[in-house]
Amino acid sequence: MKILKHFAFLLLILLVFTACSTTQKKGSEKETSEERPADTADTASQEEEDLSEVEEAADPKEKKRRKERKEKKEISYFDGNTYRGPALKEFMDGLGNYFSDGCEKSVQTWKSALDKDKKRPEIAFNIGLCYERLKDDKKMKEWYIRAFNIDSNFLKPLYNYSLALGDRLPKEKDFLVKLVEKTEDVVEKNNFLAWLYFNLNDLALSEKHAKMVLKEDEQNVDAVVSLASIYRRNGMLELADMALSTAEQWDENNFRLQRLYGFLAYDMGRKGKATEHFRKAVRINPELPEVRNMLAVLAMEIEDYNTAKDHLEFALRINPEFISARTNLAIAFKGLGKYKESRDILAELEKLQNLPPKTVSTIIFNLGILYLDADVDGDRQVERFDKAVDYFNKYLALIKRESNFRQQKALIDEYVKEANNEKKRLELFLRTQERMRARQKAAEE
Repeated sequence: MKILKHFAFLLLILLVFTACSTTQKKGSEKETSEERPADTADTASQEEEDLSEVEEAADPKEKKRRKERKEKKEISYFDGNTYRGPALKEFMDGLGNYFSDGCEKSVQTWKSALDKDKKRPEIAFNIGLCYERLKDDKKMKEWYIRAFNIDSNFLKPLYNYSLALGDRLPKEKDFLVKLVEKTEDVVEKNNFLAWLYFNLNDLALSEKHAKMVLKEDEQNVDAVVSLASIYRRNGMLELADMALSTAEQWDENNFRLQRLYGFLAYDMGRKGKATEHFRKAVRINPELPEVRNMLAVLAMEIEDYNTAKDHLEFALRINPEFISARTNLAIAFKGLGKYKESRDILAELEKLQNLPPKTVSTIIFNLGILYLDADVDGDRQVERFDKAVDYFNKYLALIKRESNFRQQKALIDEYVKEANNEKKRLELFLRTQERMRARQKAAEE
């Protein structure tokens, strides 16, 4: 059955890049796998330079700018889990609620924290993040924009709001571009615009703004990440690799860099390097489900299903509706021999409406593989092979317009043939057992 597992996994990898992700309305590689900033209020991972080297800046204006940014960082350092200020108790209570009881309680405690510390945009950002996960679009927007208005150089709310828009992003482009004009820090402003235009698939404008950043700060990691993303989108993988390798020497703790480097290494077939970069990304921001999902995929490629299961269960505690992670968890359970758990997850996903076609076909395919490979109910019923064939036929119907349909059909035909052969063998085995029991019973009488 080895070939079946490997083929199932190929489809699984496609799902990673096409199914829903983290907190978005509609996930895609364009929106998430390349450019999304950390999904918590982890501003530490967005620092563009080594601020400990302020005194070595040659240009007096640059020296002053870096000194101001360092002072700002020291005053308002906030990494999503750390806070110093008058609202410490309320903030920590909200954080505890976030990890144990969910967002409803966190919102209330963080609102109390903001009442005590009104100039901290990160607290308002966390409230917006909670409303995003609660799917309250109106309040999500209100609190993300409020966080930005508290400090117009704090752009993380605009990143998350942009991604939450999904397919609606083009309609909000003018609003966002006008809003970011309030940002005085030209580096932060142009980094956001480079990122925004990339997600709008305007690669020329994205490149323009990234290069504007590099004119101000020639070692700006986020600008290089934007350029590397453009190179990757255009299939220039070696050039993207060179750019990220250079930027990593400037700041190896940049989350966007490590995440993109993980996906790039995966694209290039460097699975070990991909794992290394995703692990670095997790150390920087341990709670982004998307990265956990990719680490699980890589773990399953070496049949380390326990590690995969741990990553996926963590991801689903953060975002229970992460479809790709749920599908991958079903496959991890299958690898661990927990067939009923695997079947239950896939059966639940099969009932969901409005999933992307690629996601639906992957779920159906994996149900077929599950019933072909495993005695799910443990009762040796030959009907499981009929179920496998039914799912394979459904899968073919779903992909009939895809360019590789003929190749897929040839493989499915082999699986159907195997299912029919296995069904005959099992029927023969069961008939033989029945005859033996009948003879034994007759002998005893």
